[in-house]
Amino acid sequence: MLTFAFPWLALLLPLPLLVWWLLPVREESRRAVQVPFFAALTAASGLRPSDGVVTRQRGFWRTVTLGAGPCRADAAAMAGTAAAQGKAGP
Repeated sequence: MLTFAFPWLALLLPLPLLVWWLLPVREESRRAVQVPFFAALTAASGLRPSDGVVTRQRGFWRTVTLGAGPCRADAAAMAGTAAAQGKAGP
């Protein structure tokens, strides 16, 4: 039967999800090329100009990977070592 040496560490499992929900999205400014015919350029392209802030979207697999890492680390910490469980050899 599987028993954990430190079961209270399971309280840390929701921590990555809370950080993801509560912290603001990281925005980064990027430098751009400035042209004197910007209004004509946006009218010709049909695009609407916006602020110079880029917010990157995270893909599904990247989210799964970033979420699984802390869960695996927490599970390893919960399992502990043989010495912590009192099963160390002579």
